[in-house]
Amino acid sequence: MSLNAKAFRPWEYSESQSTSSQRNTSQPIHSMNTFVPPFYVNNPTNPVNVTSQDNPMLNASAPPNAELANWQALQAVLDQKINDAKHNKTKVRFEDMIEDSQQDLPTQDDQETIKFICNNTGKNNFEPKLEDLKQVVRPSEVNLKWFINYILTKRISVQYQKQQHIYIDLVRQLGIADSVSRTIKQAVEIFKKCMLIDEVELNKVVHKPVDNQQRSMLKQYLAALGSFIGAITLAYNTPIKRIDLDLKQLLLQGYFHEQRKNIIVFVCKILREANKSTVFKIMNPWMNALL
Repeated sequence: MSLNAKAFRPWEYSESQSTSSQRNTSQPIHSMNTFVPPFYVNNPTNPVNVTSQDNPMLNASAPPNAELANWQALQAVLDQKINDAKHNKTKVRFEDMIEDSQQDLPTQDDQETIKFICNNTGKNNFEPKLEDLKQVVRPSEVNLKWFINYILTKRISVQYQKQQHIYIDLVRQLGIADSVSRTIKQAVEIFKKCMLIDEVELNKVVHKPVDNQQRSMLKQYLAALGSFIGAITLAYNTPIKRIDLDLKQLLLQGYFHEQRKNIIVFVCKILREANKSTVFKIMNPWMNALL
């Protein structure tokens, strides 16, 4: 599997394009915070070449070499994990596939403290555990980013469904003004990585719970990720800013993507959380613009 440089061109996007009410709609809009990575080319002898005639969102500009190289390198790492598991006849955990191996790590003591808080926080001891968490993550950018990543990669699966509200409250009540925005941005990065995973090949090697052998782990995770994003924003009457995640643009780009079904699941799960909102009803302008 390799990337096709003639597909999506997210690098042509600028922040001023996303926020301008006078945008020229004939120009392509590609947000680095929302775009779906380029098409997969599953068969090198028969590549998928999409032109501007197939997709009016594309133009003839060439992608930056560094940007394309980054995506190729990331996809190579993901493919290698799957190939190694097939060769060794072993299983891989899905969270290991999406884990960011390049991120800076907190000290071992801080990691254990964060894990302990996440494992032992409940309704009855929420306030003292929240204060303990603040002491660990607020002074350190590395600790904060690692904590959010830990929640997103390890704690939003089905087995932790009953604790979702606890993790959401921990993020929202950290006393950090942009904690929700940071969470969305990190979730989007994980989503983009998921779009590079070969779902068919992953299903051959990924470890699945005994009671969940038939479902795709990728679909299941994207559904959980979407629900988490919606629950931390829309359910609390907080809009999702376009600069963080442009849902409409994501759907438009996803129409031309191999994993369009997974993209639709992701977006629908986000919007489903609006049923808990007192603001984001069907006649709300923000919802209307999406629907």
